[in-house]
Amino acid sequence: MKTFSIIPIIMGIFLVIGCLGLRESYQNYQDYQAVEAFKARAISTRAEIMSHISCYSRQGASYGFSVEFTTPDGELIYAKTLRQPTEPQGETGDLTEILYDPQHPDEPRLAPVGIPFKKTLVPGAVGVGFVGMVFIYAMAALIRAARTPRKAPSRYTGKPAQPFNTSSSRDKLVARYQKSHGRLNKP
Repeated sequence: MKTFSIIPIIMGIFLVIGCLGLRESYQNYQDYQAVEAFKARAISTRAEIMSHISCYSRQGASYGFSVEFTTPDGELIYAKTLRQPTEPQGETGDLTEILYDPQHPDEPRLAPVGIPFKKTLVPGAVGVGFVGMVFIYAMAALIRAARTPRKAPSRYTGKPAQPFNTSSSRDKLVARYQKSHGRLNKP
């Protein structure tokens, strides 16, 4: 009877958790790079808050402003800031710091912009930790299997197998054949 071990199931769960952590870290890193690229080309300016924006969804609430600002070349822009998970500070009519891309001034973002780099590192560290545990367990299992002496499994149980076609059994068969056909070799 085979014994059941829960360790492979736990290792499978660890592997799934590790892969999810690595995937989350990778997505956060891509977001981080996109934000850093935006910051590199963005222009900082002051904008007047025209109104507050709130949006509620399954992921939670997100907030932003409708703002009005003037670009360096004198163009007046009225736009909504990209929403963020925390409610920004400021009242209607106040000035707030924003960043905007000169090629797309109608998509301003509130400063400070971006996700912290640690939001990328934490899921990655968790993912590497869990995948590492699975790897170490697998290596230990392989080493243990390599050091264990192998025994060929017996397909027969009970009494030992009878010898087949040995010289004594062959002699008995020959004697029986000769007796039945009337040919007896008498010494």
